[in-house]
Amino acid sequence: TSVPAQNLSGNNDGNNKITTEDFPAAQSNQKQVVIKLPAKADPKNERDYKVELIAGKNMMVDCNHHGLNGIIEEETLEGSGFKYYTFTTTGDVWATRMGCPENSNHEEFVTARPLMIEYNSQVPVVVYVPAGYEIKYRVWSAGEIMEAGNPADNYAVNDDALYQTWEWASSEGGHTGGKTALKNTGLSKIYTFKKDGTYLHYKNRKMVPAGKFQLSNDFSIFIKGKLPMIELAGKDRKMSYMFNGRDTLILSEECYDCYKHVYVRKSKNITPILSKIQDCPDVMIENRMPRIIDRNVKTKPAPSSYYIYKGKRREISEFDAEWVKKNCDVKVELVY
Repeated sequence: TSVPAQNLSGNNDGNNKITTEDFPAAQSNQKQVVIKLPAKADPKNERDYKVELIAGKNMMVDCNHHGLNGIIEEETLEGSGFKYYTFTTTGDVWATRMGCPENSNHEEFVTARPLMIEYNSQVPVVVYVPAGYEIKYRVWSAGEIMEAGNPADNYAVNDDALYQTWEWASSEGGHTGGKTALKNTGLSKIYTFKKDGTYLHYKNRKMVPAGKFQLSNDFSIFIKGKLPMIELAGKDRKMSYMFNGRDTLILSEECYDCYKHVYVRKSKNITPILSKIQDCPDVMIENRMPRIIDRNVKTKPAPSSYYIYKGKRREISEFDAEWVKKNCDVKVELVY
């Protein structure tokens, strides 16, 4: 749950135990932003709320998803233990690479990864940002407490149900809350989870060992309580998991403005269908150098003609020949 919010500046009205004068002055290339949170009727209820700090800048963008390279860091006010926050950025912006229609440019508040902090109306939230950037915030409230292991809800741990082969169906969330392509998620098209704690993933058009995974039952940022978690080798965060029936696995990244991924159960005996590539190769190589062929060797020699695609060798058979013929003007290089 989020609520609209605005930035405030200046001193507090005396209700807080500390005022903005107690914090460092902004440097010449910074500005100080002060947020005063309204007090709840019962101060004990404030622990059920959190504040999401969002740093960014209005920019002209196209239809792609954009993000700002930067970080909000927590610092401690010397002598008091109170916290304040500093946003630093290189100014670099990343973006997905979807093709955009004409006239898709528009102004948007492009943001860095947000920071979640405790709600405390007794202390102002002080943030230092570089000139030209802004701080916005949202207030999040906790949901109801769920009973762990209750068979009546979907939060019960069921590891046996996980040990299947799962194929990606969709991903949604992020800053916009919309759907996103698999290539933007960093996850695999297909996973096979094994009881020995190892898993396979889909790479280079086949299933290969990817490493180990760990299961746990940890506190989630989304509910007041614990959820079953899975942590894949090489990934920088855990994901909570749950099942919708026996054939759908839902993986939710444990961070705000991240993605929820839906996978459907797939038979382990099914070999993935490898679709032909519909894209233009960089160049076609015809190798006309003499070769010695040993007829006693049963394996076929590598084809003498092949494509270079995105800087790597790819076999002609991997491409949709009719599509390439119709849409591409492939240069041929002879090698002697």
